[in-house]
Amino acid sequence: MLAVGTYWAAMYYLFRDLSPVYMDGAGPMPSFFWSPLPAPGLGEYYARQDYYDALYARPYLWASSVTTLVGCFVAPVLRGRSKLLSERRFWGTGLVTLSLLLGLILLSDLGSYLGLWDSGLWLLTDWFSPYDIFVRMKWFLPPALLAGAVCPIEGTLFSPPIRGCTRR
Repeated sequence: MLAVGTYWAAMYYLFRDLSPVYMDGAGPMPSFFWSPLPAPGLGEYYARQDYYDALYARPYLWASSVTTLVGCFVAPVLRGRSKLLSERRFWGTGLVTLSLLLGLILLSDLGSYLGLWDSGLWLLTDWFSPYDIFVRMKWFLPPALLAGAVCPIEGTLFSPPIRGCTRR
């Protein structure tokens, strides 16, 4: 469980580092927010700084929790059920995690595009080019590779055992 907690913390700080809350002369500007943006002035922000910091941290907490759920729990189970990937814990878990995260982003974009909820578009934009996938991979490759590293540490706790192998 320590590895899963470390994974969650690493995802939280990765997302905070990749998309921080910027401070300009007029106040904070969260760059990772999925609802109408609360944009207080500097005076209001400093008067209620704890409130706004907690409000701006919520999307990072949700994103790191969903990524941990996918990378540490769902992906190892799906990898274990695959005949092709079941013996390749690191690469198999990483590939399944990467695929699931990209699928979740496509679902999020589709929901935003259809007006079901308000979030930023990642992949279904009008100006998206093949080069942009390399820029966006900084969001998806670290969680996938770290999930591949966590799976062997956790062993058979979250993933089925490999057929024909015994735990020593």
